[in-house]
Amino acid sequence: MIKNLPQGENISLNQIDSKINELVVGIKWIKKSSDYHIEVDYRAFLLNKQLKVRHNNDVIFDKQPQTANKSVILKENLFKIQLDLIDSDIQRIAFVLTIREAYQRQQNCNALEKIIVKLFDFINRKELANYVLQHFTNETSIILTILYRHQADWKFKAVGQGYVEGLNVLLNQFGVNVLSDSTIKADKNNTPQNNSTVNIKAETKIEKQSKPITNPQQNQSKSNQKLPPVKITPPVEQNKVIDKTNTPAKKAKSKTKNKVIETPSLTEKNQPNQQIIDIYNTKSLTLKEHYFPIVLWFNQKLIKVKVNEAAMDTSGFFDEIAVQLGDHYSILKDVYKPIKAQQRNINKQVYIKQVYIELKAYSKSDAELIKSFCQELYDYSFVAKYWLNLNQGKITLHLQTATRIVQFFNGEWLEWFGFMKVVEFCHQHKLNFASTRNMKFSILHDSYEIDIFFLINNQPLFIECKSGEFRPYIDRYSKLRKRLSIDKAHFIFLTTELDEKKAKGLTAMFDITFVIESQLVAYIENLFAKMTLKIGG
Repeated sequence: MIKNLPQGENISLNQIDSKINELVVGIKWIKKSSDYHIEVDYRAFLLNKQLKVRHNNDVIFDKQPQTANKSVILKENLFKIQLDLIDSDIQRIAFVLTIREAYQRQQNCNALEKIIVKLFDFINRKELANYVLQHFTNETSIILTILYRHQADWKFKAVGQGYVEGLNVLLNQFGVNVLSDSTIKADKNNTPQNNSTVNIKAETKIEKQSKPITNPQQNQSKSNQKLPPVKITPPVEQNKVIDKTNTPAKKAKSKTKNKVIETPSLTEKNQPNQQIIDIYNTKSLTLKEHYFPIVLWFNQKLIKVKVNEAAMDTSGFFDEIAVQLGDHYSILKDVYKPIKAQQRNINKQVYIKQVYIELKAYSKSDAELIKSFCQELYDYSFVAKYWLNLNQGKITLHLQTATRIVQFFNGEWLEWFGFMKVVEFCHQHKLNFASTRNMKFSILHDSYEIDIFFLINNQPLFIECKSGEFRPYIDRYSKLRKRLSIDKAHFIFLTTELDEKKAKGLTAMFDITFVIESQLVAYIENLFAKMTLKIGG
């Protein structure tokens, strides 16, 4: 059965067939308009434990189409991978699509309708998984998928991480020495040269990228892919042991309170069977049976909602970093705010932005907290580089420009923080709940995206998160509260820009409740105190 991967989800090769050794990753892209001329390049980056290339030979692209031992080979839009030939110090392979000469031609991925990535078992001629990317903005490079070691397994993950500033950012992030090899900057060249000797022709149903279009006025389809199959060479011996070096367990380095809680089912009360759920590493919250009570709640008000399932997947690291930041915001805001300011003002001509933090101004305990947080930012790739100069008492951070990371620091972190704090509260008190993040709906001519919405024992809880200016939105959300008939105490503006006294004052003035991040847990506990007392005994 072919696995359709949503963003962030992975597939285990061992669970499919532990003998799989040869793979093909194929990439297809479709333009929005057949009259628009655009070209792309494909690359694979072989990365070590530090998520860096060891040398420039670990970058596979049209002018360097294979590794020395042919563990990875590029042929047009197909990558062939032989797992037992991959060096043991290579931990992952990132597959990247880049708009060719994006800056010179003023082009980006918004010209594309979709990108389709397919994973094949090369020997058995079988499609294993696919991942479809859509709804692009101004990205010029995208990490499509990664193939990575996980203990004694290999996994294939749908990533979809876009970069506005293109290939140069990725080359820097992955440690490629551009100055030592002029061929690495392949996005400035013209037609790809496919010099690989691998025989990938006809038999597996995967599409092959056609030659670049030279005349945009020619009659052509919106897709510039054709679909010839892949000719298979004789299989290699399958009894050879594949070196699959262990990698650290997922989220093992997190400093947040990752609570594995014995709890009833997420959506049903009083289940006889209990399950163990790590709320900081689960896809349970993305299941329809979990959030569907919210859909019904809005349906009763004749409102049709669109649920963003991916926004509730906690198997990534956004939730952990957000909780760490929110729990210690009074100190860590000195790290967060400079990052946010720099990322919002990145000059497209400058490919490296830095943030400096002077530790001498902090107490020993606060300095240790900042160092620990910055290390986590680096460990989980929220920043591209991290340096600690003990002699100068100074931290230097090189910033990521990936779209999702920029969005996180631009305010999405507060949504994750509020969401996880309420989830944790419900689990601790074994409350029956349903939850969503970034759910969309329309009322009359007004469109809304709700940052956080819960039904806790059938009681609604609405949270709008504002890490910056919130005042222009007060009237809009006051009207929405009345339209939804939600009690004022259950309709919250979560903000970091107030103190407790001002939050209480604004709550008295307006028809919504203002809560600051440091008081959220206490407020929720007080709001649902009767429920927790009832369930507790």
